[in-house]
Amino acid sequence: MHDIVAHVTHDYIRKLPATRDGQPMTGPQPGEMRPDFLAGANQVFVDADRTWSPRVLTDLLGHLGPQLKQMWAARGAAHAGLDRPLSHHNGLVSFRLTQ
Repeated sequence: MHDIVAHVTHDYIRKLPATRDGQPMTGPQPGEMRPDFLAGANQVFVDADRTWSPRVLTDLLGHLGPQLKQMWAARGAAHAGLDRPLSHHNGLVSFRLTQ
């Protein structure tokens, strides 16, 4: 469970600065599939935060979650991709966000 929460936390930490704040983020290298890049980036984060307590992760989600929700609400469902069907990448399914 710890790794799953860490993965979600990393997702929040990447989305807020990139989407809300316009902070440039690294992306896939030429020829690298986006899902493979994200899986690798998330794994680095998950490995690094194994020393974090469940309380720290819960606090981060509690702090960042409402900010992410507000950001998506301000941008509208279409911008967040919530109006599109599920998309498939490299055999993986990317699920839409739900409230």
